Amino acid sequence: MKRILVITLALILLCSPALAEIDLDDMTVEKLSDLHIRVMEAIKEKSGIKSIDMPPGTYEAGVDFPSGSYSFKNTSTNEFSFASITTYTSRRAMQIYTRQIEVDDLDYIKNAATLQVFSVEPGETLNLKLEQGMIVIATGANFELTPFAGLIINTK
Repeated sequence: MKRILVITLALILLCSPALAEIDLDDMTVEKLSDLHIRVMEAIKEKSGIKSIDMPPGTYEAGVDFPSGSYSFKNTSTNEFSFASITTYTSRRAMQIYTRQIEVDDLDYIKNAATLQVFSVEPGETLNLKLEQGMIVIATGANFELTPFAGLIINTK
């Protein structure tokens, strides 16, 4: 009797990790989106980041703030101010695009495509996913960054 109990207990313990695995293939887009939001909220909660104040300047994801998905809120109260967020996939791409380093025309064209500029009105929020090493340039206003758990614009 003890042997059967021990074998049964061992099988339950061995099968438990397999039962915890989620089969994504059978999930609908709606269920996957819900799971994504729940996972991102858990990451946000565990990271301990509530918000980051970002005055105008140049920042690198993974250096100046953790890489991840963020909401950039323009905190300006001046309704006539122009503010923007510019992203580059890397510091090298930024240097090539702004001609800080010299490269041939083909390399310039390939790297220039990595630039994205977003206009953000006062009080508006922009949601972006920023991967390790991406460069963010904030101009025209202060921004408040908060971790974001919804669907985001892919900046690549």
